[in-house]
Amino acid sequence: MTFVDIAALVVLAVYAALSVSRLFFPRTPQSGFLLFLAVLAFGYVMVRGFRWARKHLLWSLRNRLVIAYLFIAVVPVLLLLTMAGLGAYLLYWQLGSYVLYTDMQERLERLSQVAATMATSFAIESASGTVPRLSLARRPAVVSHAAMTELPGLKIESGMGEDLLLGPMVSAQKGFSGLS
Repeated sequence: MTFVDIAALVVLAVYAALSVSRLFFPRTPQSGFLLFLAVLAFGYVMVRGFRWARKHLLWSLRNRLVIAYLFIAVVPVLLLLTMAGLGAYLLYWQLGSYVLYTDMQERLERLSQVAATMATSFAIESASGTVPRLSLARRPAVVSHAAMTELPGLKIESGMGEDLLLGPMVSAQKGFSGLS
């Protein structure tokens, strides 16, 4: 550093100290000449700093080409891979929800078939003149074997809801309406 560099830095430090002291002591006098010297010193330091940075920090052509290659080739590939990963992640959840929806629809269709079979059996018993009972013990081949093997975990409670079937109010929807 030369003498002029040191003088410019001292002028900037004195001006900064006076500016800070004005914050705490508002009656500190202002100097227009010191402001003029601070502006000149700031310009001088900026020019000297630019020249120093250009001399010491300027990269060689090879280093600039490496950085350009990174921005031209590597960054877009990383962005494309990131977009593909996010797309696959979203597709995974969409596919999973579709599989779950399809499985639930198949299970509802199977339950509908079991309910239709039981209703048909109930109607046949009613038409034959006997008092219909929803007893699984009398229909092991109809419900137990077919439904329990296709629908693991299916629980059918017999003897429940007969008052709903024989009551005066007939539902507008005559058939299986889904899970409850």
